[in-house]
Amino acid sequence: MNNYNLGLLHSYLLILSPFQSFKALFLDGVSNVGIEKSLIEPISLILKGQSNQVLSLEIFKDLLFDEELIKKKVVLEFGNDTKKQESDDLNQNEKLLKKHLILIFAVSLLQLFLQLNFTGPKINEEKVSETVNQFFKPIIHENDKLADQISEEISKSLNLNGQFIYELTNHPFLLLFSLHLLEKLSLTEKSLLISKEIDAESLSTSTLINNNRSEDSDNVLLAASNWWRSRALQVHMSLFFEISGPHVVVSSLLLNKTLLDPLIHEINRDNIAENKNNELIKNLYARYYLEKVRSYLQAETESLCLNPLDDLNDITGFQMALTGAKAKRTKYQEKSIASLILLALSSNEDLFDDSHLIKSNDNTIENFKLNSDYMLERPKYEEIGDKTLIENFNQNSVDSETSSTFFNAIPLLLESGSISEDLRNLDPNNQPRLNDLDNIQLLLRLAIVRQTSPSKDPLAEEELLSIVQRILFTSEEDIKTNGSKTNWLIFSKCLWERSLIESTKSKTLERGILQMEALVEELGMSMNHKYIPEIGKNNKDEQDSDISAERLRFVYQLPLLPRWAMDVELAEKYMSVGLIKSSIEIYERLKLTNDLALCYMSIGQEKNAEKLLLERIEKKPDDARPYSILGDIRQDTTLWFKAWEVGKYSNAKISLGKYYYYNKKHKDLAESMKHLKDALAINPLKKNNWFFYGCVALEALDYETAAQAFTRSVAIDDTQTFAWSNLSSALANLNKNEEALSALQKAVRSIKDSNKSGSKLWENYLIISSRLQKWNHVLIAVKQLSNLKKDSLGEKSVDLPVVQKLVEVLVEKPYPTNENEKLTFFQKDCIQYVCNDLPKLITTSTRLWKVVAKVELWRKKPWECLACYEKAFRAVIHDPNLSSEQDIWNKAVECCEDLVASYESLGELPGKYGADDVVCKNWRYKSKSSIRSLMSKGKRTWEDSDGWERLTKLKEHLGL
Repeated sequence: MNNYNLGLLHSYLLILSPFQSFKALFLDGVSNVGIEKSLIEPISLILKGQSNQVLSLEIFKDLLFDEELIKKKVVLEFGNDTKKQESDDLNQNEKLLKKHLILIFAVSLLQLFLQLNFTGPKINEEKVSETVNQFFKPIIHENDKLADQISEEISKSLNLNGQFIYELTNHPFLLLFSLHLLEKLSLTEKSLLISKEIDAESLSTSTLINNNRSEDSDNVLLAASNWWRSRALQVHMSLFFEISGPHVVVSSLLLNKTLLDPLIHEINRDNIAENKNNELIKNLYARYYLEKVRSYLQAETESLCLNPLDDLNDITGFQMALTGAKAKRTKYQEKSIASLILLALSSNEDLFDDSHLIKSNDNTIENFKLNSDYMLERPKYEEIGDKTLIENFNQNSVDSETSSTFFNAIPLLLESGSISEDLRNLDPNNQPRLNDLDNIQLLLRLAIVRQTSPSKDPLAEEELLSIVQRILFTSEEDIKTNGSKTNWLIFSKCLWERSLIESTKSKTLERGILQMEALVEELGMSMNHKYIPEIGKNNKDEQDSDISAERLRFVYQLPLLPRWAMDVELAEKYMSVGLIKSSIEIYERLKLTNDLALCYMSIGQEKNAEKLLLERIEKKPDDARPYSILGDIRQDTTLWFKAWEVGKYSNAKISLGKYYYYNKKHKDLAESMKHLKDALAINPLKKNNWFFYGCVALEALDYETAAQAFTRSVAIDDTQTFAWSNLSSALANLNKNEEALSALQKAVRSIKDSNKSGSKLWENYLIISSRLQKWNHVLIAVKQLSNLKKDSLGEKSVDLPVVQKLVEVLVEKPYPTNENEKLTFFQKDCIQYVCNDLPKLITTSTRLWKVVAKVELWRKKPWECLACYEKAFRAVIHDPNLSSEQDIWNKAVECCEDLVASYESLGELPGKYGADDVVCKNWRYKSKSSIRSLMSKGKRTWEDSDGWERLTKLKEHLGL
């Protein structure tokens, strides 16, 4: 077999290329030489959206539907423990062609499962059932009682860590068998379908993932198998309401750049052009990076998304910028107001964007209009880079806590001068259509913003809306010219996101709810009735294949949303607007007992919730989730332990950990840590759980464990300010001050709050850097603390002992007077702070003026030094408590003595201008005036004090 053609075939299958492109190359062109015809037909059917027909091909009947094979290696494997007798001949003894066919068959199973449960359109399930039943006919024919057992075993094989997949999932066996075949083709030593006791902390890459390669032909097969297995695992995870277990880790490990190497090597074998100049290779790279981002989002590790997004832009050349523009939003608005707008432009070369060639008969989703008497359907933008918006956004967003949580998902370029010329030249009211991959990138960035920003945050919602509008508000002229439209699935996802935003606002609530209902009806396909009357719907079978191909094309790059998940979100939206009955009806129709119980809890009907949960436990004793939820209601530890016993349900252990931490009567830090550790062994990608585990360990004085926990937390998300801060505390208690300072440096870089928490962080930074005598860092901390506290504390914001120590370090070495000698960075920065910044804060502190005077004298500027002593004396002599408090009087006497001594020692020195002038020619007169001024203010009260005697002696010393 031709390895080059194999690489091409699997690449086209991986990107789910439009059939027209595949046909032009492999069927109508000359590239079909050396291609095995048996591979062309099933791949063609998959790309045409006819995966159900792949299952009926004769070649697969001969290969997989043999009765003995079914009996021994397909069904019974999932119901007993004789797992090592699995179909080894499927991987080792069959020829390479059969392996490729098996991979294609696994892909068709996965595609069909997605069409049935995610994207639609509806399919003739009788035909699917007939095909699936071929697996079971030999078994059921012998024993009809095995039918129910087989169905139960299929469900159990897909359940994970005490969680059941959605009960009404259509044909779960399709996913199960696809995962099974992909595991075999990936040559893994341990199956995730069989080994239910695997915890993610004990994963071994070598046992779960096999990247060993021998022959070139096997390299392509292994790379493609691993990529498809990663996709199938993410589909599997999306069937659960809470993601946990080893699947997240394995999926991420599978999705690495080694997948691309064999494919690109084969494609480029006879191609002189560089990799990134090849359109197919660009598309492979783009799909890889998009799926990498999607996997990070699914694992809730959003902070890891930015690097693959940057790499993606290097491949696609996509340009975008979030900026400000004056806009009118209502019909009768006379004055434009500041608004956010997303400028975006695709590169000239569309990556396999054949939307203008696809003649899909899919009906356009109904895009509901506002139909408002005063609100415009879309804003009318005027000037880009509005300065008013810049000021408002800087005040309300840039320095706020919420702004830093956006992870810079969208480049923020508020000033028009910082926007590229290509984007500046765009008409904001008529931007050109983006290609589908760039639209997907925007939707992924939208998901990042949504997952990392507070709910109902107005700035975040404005940013989200600008992304949605950029996709929806495509130039009609561009559509007419190019004859292309946005992909159906992308468009529907965008409408869904707009609905989620608009349903939170009173002015757009109606459209948001109606649009959600229409999308649930169209995508959900699970309604017993229609929210919107059906008009002119055509569901002919011959049209469905083109429709399904278009809908499935980008399903692996977009966040996966099963049809019932949309119903659940609609139910939650009904709850938020007070439509409790409608929400309950949805949960009941979907048979989501656990979620219905939570719904009852939210409205204060705990008894109904408990009743439902008990019924669920009686019906499904192996389902761990109802035990845990019931434990949360009753605060009963036995129920949480039962949930853990039933299915290693990690949330039950989290609840136990919190119970033993927060419950005052039963507080037990060691017990809490034990349960949290068990939960994290199952699900190690929850940064919040690692953070809580570290906090408990800190309180328990287990600094080693705390350091490990916070290290794991920041490894998942390195923008967690408090995690870095707590890590530094743990390391400092372990006498690892260097590491503690490094952690604090990361903490202050990701700081979100500029007041209380920020001050505490910089105080810790000051302490650790002082211990290490790293004076550069000490100075940075002192400056930051002064800036944070100066508005509320003034001169008291300055840590005087630390500043005095910094000045001691500064003046240890003589001030460089030679032109060849230069000030060090520390010296420059310290001089800037002490001599320029500090005097602006001083009001009454004589000690601070003396610190400044010391530095000025060191700088060979006696006139500045003398001025500092004068300011210190003036500050204390004007103190209203001078005549009533002896401490202040004594301080004033001391300042007077220092001032006179300065006049005496500095007055005759060369002056500032160097023209035979001196620092203070009349220093004797000024000394006399200072002494007399102070004595006149203290004569009535302090004439008999020691300070008065000191002043008298000072006068005598000067001969006055």
